[in-house]
Amino acid sequence: MLIPLSGSVELRRGGDQHILLPGSAAHIATGDRGTLANLGPVPVSLMVVASPPEFAAQMATWPAA
Repeated sequence: MLIPLSGSVELRRGGDQHILLPGSAAHIATGDRGTLANLGPVPVSLMVVASPPEFAAQMATWPAA
């Protein structure tokens, strides 16, 4: 998961283009490839959230809070 904290970034993958701004997010599945480009003069800061697929599957079985 990519979460922009500042700046704007272009995500290209599989022929698709997505513009990510602060407050948005993009999921990139295991094995997917993409490219990122800064679209403006402001440095881009991204929070990257990653986990092994097994952990995500296990989390899905947790009871709702």
